[in-house]
Amino acid sequence: MSANPRLPSLPRLRLPRLGIRARLLLLMAAMGLPFLIYLITSVALTFDAERDHARRELRDAAQLAAARVDDQLSSLTLLVNTLGHSLGPVLDNPQRVDALLRGLGPEVLQEVYNVTVWRPDGSNVASLLPAVRKNMPSIASKGYFQEILRTRRMVVAAPVASSASGEYIMGFGTPIMRDGQLVGVIGVSLQLSRLQQVLDPQRSLPEGGVITVFDAEGTVVWRSLDAARWIGQRLKVPRIVAKLQQSTPGASEEPSFDGVPRLFGHAAIKTVPWSVVIGVPTEQAAAPSKARLQQSLVFGTVMLVIGLLLALWASEHIARPLHQLGKDAEQVGQGDLAHRNRVRGPPEINRLARTLNEMAGALQQRATALTASKALLRKVTDHVPALVSLLDRDERFRFANLAYCDWLGTEPAALLGRSLSDVYGLELYAALQPHLHAAWSGQRTVYEHPMTTLAGERWVQVNLVPCHTHEATQQGPVTELCVMILDVTERRAAQERLVRSEERLNLALEGSSLALFDWDVPGQRIYHSAQGAVLRGAAPMEEVLPPETWRTMVHPDDVEAASAAVVLTLKGQTESFAAELRVRTVSGGWVWVRRTGRVVERDAQGRAVRVAGTDVDLTQRKATETRLRQLAETDSLTGLPNRTLFTDRLQQATRRAARTGQPLAVLFLDIDHFKQVNDRFGHEAGDQLLKAFAQRLQAGIRSSDTVARLAGDEFTVILEQTHASDGVRLIAQALVAAARAPVALSHPAGDGAIELHITTSVGAAVWTAGPLDGMALLRRADAALYEAKRQGRDRCWVVDAQVVVDAVETTAVTPVAAPGTACPA
Repeated sequence: MSANPRLPSLPRLRLPRLGIRARLLLLMAAMGLPFLIYLITSVALTFDAERDHARRELRDAAQLAAARVDDQLSSLTLLVNTLGHSLGPVLDNPQRVDALLRGLGPEVLQEVYNVTVWRPDGSNVASLLPAVRKNMPSIASKGYFQEILRTRRMVVAAPVASSASGEYIMGFGTPIMRDGQLVGVIGVSLQLSRLQQVLDPQRSLPEGGVITVFDAEGTVVWRSLDAARWIGQRLKVPRIVAKLQQSTPGASEEPSFDGVPRLFGHAAIKTVPWSVVIGVPTEQAAAPSKARLQQSLVFGTVMLVIGLLLALWASEHIARPLHQLGKDAEQVGQGDLAHRNRVRGPPEINRLARTLNEMAGALQQRATALTASKALLRKVTDHVPALVSLLDRDERFRFANLAYCDWLGTEPAALLGRSLSDVYGLELYAALQPHLHAAWSGQRTVYEHPMTTLAGERWVQVNLVPCHTHEATQQGPVTELCVMILDVTERRAAQERLVRSEERLNLALEGSSLALFDWDVPGQRIYHSAQGAVLRGAAPMEEVLPPETWRTMVHPDDVEAASAAVVLTLKGQTESFAAELRVRTVSGGWVWVRRTGRVVERDAQGRAVRVAGTDVDLTQRKATETRLRQLAETDSLTGLPNRTLFTDRLQQATRRAARTGQPLAVLFLDIDHFKQVNDRFGHEAGDQLLKAFAQRLQAGIRSSDTVARLAGDEFTVILEQTHASDGVRLIAQALVAAARAPVALSHPAGDGAIELHITTSVGAAVWTAGPLDGMALLRRADAALYEAKRQGRDRCWVVDAQVVVDAVETTAVTPVAAPGTACPA
């Protein structure tokens, strides 16, 4: 059974195979057909362009006609308005009105048919045509007359047939005003037959052309054809009416209201709400273009036939040598690589024949080289200590090297044509299916599995390399699989030994609480064993972190010193490094760690490549050291620094003062009559008093100063950066005053509380310049304390020493207040 079954192939569509002659004819036809289509399209486009041009000409003609009508109507409007102004003052005198009308010049009489004047009640006053006046009824009920009275502006009446002449006339009426009041109406009648002279004075319309004038309602005002039938008719074609009601000039093509398809151009008359439409029959406008289209079709067809005949002659001239070349190529393709053609013809055919011969020679050379290459491949692969084979799509062996004989005892020639399932068995073949499927899908596949060989059970690594149709670009379907099988039994055994060794190392590290780290310096990666996470309070987990991430875990105060130690080792100035530093825990606290390491690998230039070492938890040891230091440096009763810590801080303060030149003072003080408290209330009450006194001292100084208990009730204070003697005197006065406040103590017998009133004596020594000795300054403060007690206690005494030496000069001792008096409260 094949591992890659083929899908059933779909039926292929077989097209008739055409010879070169037929193809050349088709080529000529294919080249001529676009030419013919181009001709037809060009004529059609020209036809459309000419029709568009005709539309534009009709539109322009309509605009010109509308402009002429506007000029004519503007003159009439001016006449009407002038008559209106002239007749207003004399309207009540019919004789005067008749005289004015009869006085109109002959040029006016040529433009108009009649001029008539009415009163507001509709009765006639005067008329240019006396016959009309005699028979003129009242027009009070006429719609246009009522509109003039209502709007008080000029109104154009619908065309009507004249009762006198029978001609169609159009009336224009305008109000006659006097002192802002309408006193009459003047009307001017226009013979519509005169519009023909205005609209088309040159009689330039082609046969079948028509000029039509419409009002805003779609009523025909004038028509050059069949005027008697259409004038006064309202159009029943909404589409035409809608186009005529547009304010901008335009053109269109559609059936006219008389049923004749026409090209139309239309424009609006500005003086009155009329539209001018000029139409030409569509058939007449398109006749020249149709004739040119027919001529182009005939010409294109003739040229196509001539081209086909020429193609037939050319195809015969070309096809004969090509046919022979095809037979020669077929013979070469069947394996006769020594065959050469002798075709002669045009230069292109000769070049093709020469190229075919060169290809046959190249194929012959390649066949020879391929045979030699196969022999070389066989020679190389037979000496490779691995199984090398080639499988086709049916997973049958097409090639196998000599190692198959050494490993499996099967000659390579016996494997050719056999399938994988035949050689390895169905059980192993089924286990290989996932790997084979991945390889046939185009993935390079590597896997390991046990294999039975002549040497026994071995572990092998199988490499499946897919070979594509286009091997250079790794594109196309996979046609073959190249298989290489390597013996990795020894490597797997070494890996197992390494794993066991690492397990033993991890067990040893876990038992010792040591955390292992391995730093890949070029790769900027630090491996930490699971114990490293445990040190930080996390679950056991191996981690690989960049150095910058590890740096963020280290306490900021420890980063510089630890980094400096590591840099010295990286540069080779020290063999190893050791640093004690604090590392942040997952809960946000800090754990003390001692990190030791050394460079275990360097490159050819001596640069460090790999650094390894261990981390150990120092938190417990650091806590013990802190407790021991506190016991050694702190007074157990008051929590203040003891004599040892005081002496160390005095030395540090002395060095700072000598370096900066800032004043330095030491205060020596005790509780007056403290022994009486012990004798009267016991040592427990005395201890309570010492604690309370220590708290008052701490409350009375700055946090940067130091209060210490030397022994018994003796206390000292170090004051740095004070304002010389004045500042020290103020602090001493404050301490003396604070001591006077009552102190509440617990009675030793449990009988309530004891309230004590105590005082203190303070001796102070201040250094401002000159040589400085801290212990000498302390002795000077002790001497000042005795002076304060000698003066009566409950006071302070300040020594302002310019030069402090071992001896105590009493001349430098000055009291705070008047000599022999206590400090003020």
